[in-house]
Amino acid sequence: MKVLLVAMVIFVAKANAWFFRNSETTATADGRGIDDGCEAFGEAGSCEFFDCFEQRLPCGRDFYMQRYGNNYCNRFNTFMESFTEAGQEFLVNSQQCVTRRLLEYYRRDYINCHDLEHDAIAMIGPCYMESGFCDIIGDNTEQFIEVFEFNDLFGSGSAKLWRELLGLARQCGGRSLANFMSTTASRLSPLRSFFGGDKK
Repeated sequence: MKVLLVAMVIFVAKANAWFFRNSETTATADGRGIDDGCEAFGEAGSCEFFDCFEQRLPCGRDFYMQRYGNNYCNRFNTFMESFTEAGQEFLVNSQQCVTRRLLEYYRRDYINCHDLEHDAIAMIGPCYMESGFCDIIGDNTEQFIEVFEFNDLFGSGSAKLWRELLGLARQCGGRSLANFMSTTASRLSPLRSFFGGDKK
């Protein structure tokens, strides 16, 4: 557990610095119109929505649409069958919840890419809770940890994601939080030697 906390302090500090440097990036539609097909993808919760959103309002691969939205939509689809039946239903409903909320931003003519990322990640908590996250996390903790990539949990820009994940765990109760932290820590065991965790 100490290893996990040390890693979080180091990487969250890097994350905050990264967001400060990238807070002024703006994407504009430049005459590109709202596409009915893209809106349909957003209503359906399709991963294709993230690509067509990016085509109209391009923020680049370091921001939410490509780095998180499109990437994790496809990763959850890839790992879908490893989730329980209830977990799979949760994934479909929560993804649809997020993309429907993002339609408001898609219809704008310009966006601040940093603000979009902040708002999009902040949507995760409400959408997850509305879709029954607390009912499925107990049987699907390992699956969630498998989906999330190390660089996104502990790299630049990770602070907001951690706040959402830990906030969700807290809302679901102490046992869920302890299980999530314990499972995450066990996946980080290769870092022990780097941080001196194995020294006696």
